[in-house]
Amino acid sequence: MDKQHSPLPASAKKKDEAGGILSVEIQKTIAEFFSGPIPPPETLKIYEEIYPGITEILLRQAEEEQKLRGRLQEQALANDRLKILVSIIPMATTSTLAALSIIYGHPVAALPFGLSGFILALLRFWRNETPPSKKVGDAEE
Repeated sequence: MDKQHSPLPASAKKKDEAGGILSVEIQKTIAEFFSGPIPPPETLKIYEEIYPGITEILLRQAEEEQKLRGRLQEQALANDRLKILVSIIPMATTSTLAALSIIYGHPVAALPFGLSGFILALLRFWRNETPPSKKVGDAEE
């Protein structure tokens, strides 16, 4: 006897008394996804039928979210500028002190200043900090 393998589960087949298949039940599942704060127009129309005024609420929320992201981005850029400034000041100061020590005839005193400026610069880049501006919005996120 040949056995036939069917991809349909046994529960989907309805058999008659003789064991023959009378009908087959088929189910189809469709899943739709969207990303972002505003769904596609067709979905918005369905939402609006269920909950009148939801479109304006969603649009307002999307605008507020965009404004918030803009403020966070501006704040992150300001923080980046502050970090750069805070790291440049000590490096510039130690380099200036090293140069002045050499100009005024104290090369031995210039060595620690020059090295400390160089070490500060290396530490800044060695830590390899990612500026916050690159982190904000990546949940895009």
